[in-house]
Amino acid sequence: MIKTKSEKIISFLCIVLICISIAVTLTYWFVSPKNSRMVLFFPSYDSRNLCTEVRFLPKKPIQGIERLFVEELLLGPMTNRYKQIFPRNTELNYCFLKDNVLYVGLNDSVLEGVDGIPIKESIDILKFNIVKNFTFINKIDVSIDGISIY
Repeated sequence: MIKTKSEKIISFLCIVLICISIAVTLTYWFVSPKNSRMVLFFPSYDSRNLCTEVRFLPKKPIQGIERLFVEELLLGPMTNRYKQIFPRNTELNYCFLKDNVLYVGLNDSVLEGVDGIPIKESIDILKFNIVKNFTFINKIDVSIDGISIY
């Protein structure tokens, strides 16, 4: 099969274009920040169902991925169609993992409730979020002002 000069040039340009695209892809993959995809569940104003929101969090944050995840939950949903789980002034006193048990300490602002959601339901949604995103966690101990509740 004899190729003309123009066919050789087109073949060469295609190969160069493929090599450049591979090089750009690999460079982007090595340089881009490494994030974890987390799925957060919030109650909806429209229904009784929990709705999902996806957020990308750093894989190795200084304070620990579990703490960062709980802080993201406390910030609440990004859309106005979902409800907060806890009041806006809720603070995370501590969050640490020991022997596959996650210890979460919240301040007493949790007791104020939010959007007609009972406190127990808010805690259950918190636990559901943690279990869905961290399958290695066997137990979650939630405390309010240092008193273990559930």
